[in-house]
Amino acid sequence: MYLNKAMDIQFEDLRLKSKENSFVAYTYETERFPFYLHYHPEYELLYIEKGNGQRVIGDLFTPFSDGELALLAPNIPHTWSGYEVASKATVIQFSE
Repeated sequence: MYLNKAMDIQFEDLRLKSKENSFVAYTYETERFPFYLHYHPEYELLYIEKGNGQRVIGDLFTPFSDGELALLAPNIPHTWSGYEVASKATVIQFSE
């Protein structure tokens, strides 16, 4: 499956999260990961502690599940869209 050019891809300005640090680290917990297709100029290291669904990286849609670890390059559109299960991820975003 490929991205439809009509899909809205949001720019995420991570400078708003951390004005003084070279990286941002946080735990994200939710009822399920929402579909939020976005990109940013920072690298992102993501560990899915709990959750499953479909991930989008660039123009590829593939399944994800508990225990996934991913390192994303800058400016790549991405999202993890979960099924109806409690989800938890650790996210570290950092610049070059």
